[in-house]
Amino acid sequence: MFTVTRFERRGRKSPIIDTNDIDITNPIHDINALIKMQSTRIKQPRFWSFCDWNGEHGKAHYLNASAIVLEYVDGVDFKAIVSGIESLDLLSWIMETENGYAFVFPLGTDIEAAQYTRIASVLAEVFAQPYLVDGSAAATFLFTPLDNKKAQTLHSGQPISGSFISETYEVKTDVTKWYFNSASTFIEGGNIKPEAIAPTVAKPQFRFDDAFDRMDDAIVILAASLEEFGKAATEFRKQMGDQ
Repeated sequence: MFTVTRFERRGRKSPIIDTNDIDITNPIHDINALIKMQSTRIKQPRFWSFCDWNGEHGKAHYLNASAIVLEYVDGVDFKAIVSGIESLDLLSWIMETENGYAFVFPLGTDIEAAQYTRIASVLAEVFAQPYLVDGSAAATFLFTPLDNKKAQTLHSGQPISGSFISETYEVKTDVTKWYFNSASTFIEGGNIKPEAIAPTVAKPQFRFDDAFDRMDDAIVILAASLEEFGKAATEFRKQMGDQ
């Protein structure tokens, strides 16, 4: 079942306001209906997740995910994103948000929280855009769609399959280097020219009560890295045994 879970606020232990089933045969219609509700009804929850949760928000309450979401601030190179999506032939949607744009990648398999971060990190590496909203590679990340903008299909490809992780295990990732608030440090390293960052883009603001969730995100990223290392070690042992 494809679902959208909405919360009243960001932060650990934020209670679920509602969980909405999305018709996967016509998902854009249902997603836009939820967006419209935000503009026509009062006291609508504004913080979205394409994950399922056990009662409330937080890493310990994660159950499963329907889609991977990567949110980028204004200034992101759409051609680079679309080129990466087309090269992987991924089904994808785009939603305008309070920070910029959310790129949504439906999943065709159940995944754990660490696998969510691993897939998101691989996608960020493929796109190679230093405009990623901090923390958006984690399953606990929440985003806010704009009330007056509709979701659209970006590419009619395939959902992310269960083989995606194994097929991309050799891809080296460090998702933090693509976070927008870390981009200036990354640019100073010589990998991207300074003019790559639009000077008019305002960095998204985050509240202090997100700090614990960011700690959870860091733990999940570490777990994903350890999982990647373990797979590489297993493959190495296998190759040594074949000699």
